[in-house]
Amino acid sequence: MPVSSNMASAFRSSRTSFCSIDLEVVSCTQSLPIDQLQKPATFSVAGRIRKPLRIRCALGLPPRGSITTATTISVGNRSGSARRLKKELIVESPADIEDPDVDKSKLRALSEEAFRDYQFLFRAQRNEVESIPLTVVEGAVPDGLAGVYYLCGPGILSDDHGSQLHPLDGHGYLRKFVFTGASCPVMYSARYIDTEARQQDFDKENKTWKFTYRGVFSLLQGGDRFGNLKVMKNVANTSVLQWAGRLMCLYEGGLPYEMDAVTLNTLGLFRCKLTGDGMMGTCVFDMPEERMLSHVKYDMKRRRLVVMTCRREDIVLPKSTFTMYELNTSMQVVQRNVFTLDEQLMIHDWGLTDNHYVLLANRVKLNSAEKVAGSLAGMAPMINCLSVDDTLPYTPLFLLPRKLVDHQTTRGSANNTGRDWRIPLKIPGRMWFIHTANAFEEVDRDGNIHLVLDGTACSYDWFSLLHMFGYEWQKKWLDPTYMNTVSNDSVSSPAARLDENPIQLIRVSTLLSPEGNEIRTECEEFENNKCACDFPALNPLIAGSRQEHTYLAAASGRRQALPYFPFDTLVKLSGHDATEAKVSSWFAGKRSFVGEPIFVPRSNVAKSPDGPDFREDDGYLLTIQYAAAEEGCYFVILDAQRIGKQDALVARLRLPAKYAFPFGFHGFWTDPDEYVQSAASTTTN
Repeated sequence: MPVSSNMASAFRSSRTSFCSIDLEVVSCTQSLPIDQLQKPATFSVAGRIRKPLRIRCALGLPPRGSITTATTISVGNRSGSARRLKKELIVESPADIEDPDVDKSKLRALSEEAFRDYQFLFRAQRNEVESIPLTVVEGAVPDGLAGVYYLCGPGILSDDHGSQLHPLDGHGYLRKFVFTGASCPVMYSARYIDTEARQQDFDKENKTWKFTYRGVFSLLQGGDRFGNLKVMKNVANTSVLQWAGRLMCLYEGGLPYEMDAVTLNTLGLFRCKLTGDGMMGTCVFDMPEERMLSHVKYDMKRRRLVVMTCRREDIVLPKSTFTMYELNTSMQVVQRNVFTLDEQLMIHDWGLTDNHYVLLANRVKLNSAEKVAGSLAGMAPMINCLSVDDTLPYTPLFLLPRKLVDHQTTRGSANNTGRDWRIPLKIPGRMWFIHTANAFEEVDRDGNIHLVLDGTACSYDWFSLLHMFGYEWQKKWLDPTYMNTVSNDSVSSPAARLDENPIQLIRVSTLLSPEGNEIRTECEEFENNKCACDFPALNPLIAGSRQEHTYLAAASGRRQALPYFPFDTLVKLSGHDATEAKVSSWFAGKRSFVGEPIFVPRSNVAKSPDGPDFREDDGYLLTIQYAAAEEGCYFVILDAQRIGKQDALVARLRLPAKYAFPFGFHGFWTDPDEYVQSAASTTTN
């Protein structure tokens, strides 16, 4: 849907990613209530006045001294005041515009184009797709690529009654791509996860949406705001996994929803009663006693699925209790460990090694009483109850043992090395950890333990709980500038260069003595990678061991208005040494974005990493290309060994335009045998 000039104009007047300067004070010929100034309004220059109202304008306005009459701008209500604007206005414009060599019309066009492209990335797809073939438009699907790729993410953010959801609160939409070999077409299907929240928000008879759940990150405009206790809606929109013949969609705040692997019908909540207490109870906000995190880990050496839960009461208490469940291939709990830490933490992803659960801690705290009360009353999104806690000059790193001395205690003091796991190691600088690439540990000949965690992190200054993805509940669109601004005052790890690019791949490593005493802990940067990046991936056969290749979605920086997000490039980092890793990349093209990459080993290669013929990058890299210029989606297959070469592209397959879908978060690849097992399990159950 083409964006209106009003919306594009509003983008130009939103929070800018450039340095701003004050222009001359001008007066306004209109007299409008503040709440009406979120729509474009026309002002004319009259002269200097007193007590101006300050706003910002990102692109498209002329430099100081050259404002003309009838200059059209947009302003937003930042203060919430009910007073009226009368002859008061200061306009701020990017310093770049002062350069006489800058083509202002080009900058204006880039701004509007960037705004449209950003909105396309999150545009709703209301249709469900039964099973259709994709069209190969470039290259050919390789013979040996057989299996199923699932992708989970939000499907709709705007309802039919004026409400706009945060992407993290959007209803889950599961996409499925079936590969059966080069001689057969790739088949695509998609369904909404029929969660309890969707059943209440979607009118199946009239095919209309009316959001009734607030969600954690959103606030409704067209639904109930005040006194609305429907906060913890499990929309199952974050990740997807297949284990023990079960296909499940996960959300950061509830139990998984089980899906039929063949039809994508929703089978219901997967009520695996992990313990005799918890996982089943609810409270006033429909929050489970234990909330399962959306990121799980696989221990392929022991053939275990490892999941983590946190307690509902930890949201308001200065502590965090994490329970680790290890399940075998029959979905039975074979190990359970409980850890209580004296820190209020928000963990999204974490690491698993042979002997440790690794947590790079994101610290949060309760907001002011006024903001908490406002959130509870429906004046602000519920997430506004919390804020990041940047009071420490370091980032805590917790190494939680997979084998406790006393399995019954929640505050055991030691692991099998004698180290007190409650005391964190200190990583210099403040970092907000986002996604894990890999974690592993090695023992040298002296018995010292070298533990490594690779993952993406950003500065506390850039990360925003309230405005992630550019969400503002008062608006009916997402503001791209929130994700493309770097604070000049950010204090973060010097090694990670987070003051240059807001989100980077880092390596945290520690050396422990055989007794568990810290010898050295450090954070390294991947110096040769200059791009903002996230969604790390690697060959799943190497997970838990030292890897040579890491793949990420990254921003090339080619678009001035969108330098950091969305991502438009896939990057391959090669080399065991972080400081010397070589970088190669594949660019999706002008006005195209990419999602999370998934690595799939070739079917006819050595599977054992210890074998002499094993080649870690011998496989394919899969991703979705979001082509904003044509408002379509493509499935892309790359040769992982050829990344950086002109012939890296193996195949590109087009979805019908009417089925183009919004940005997906996390995907999962399953081999044909596992898919058959899942289909059989669904039939049996």
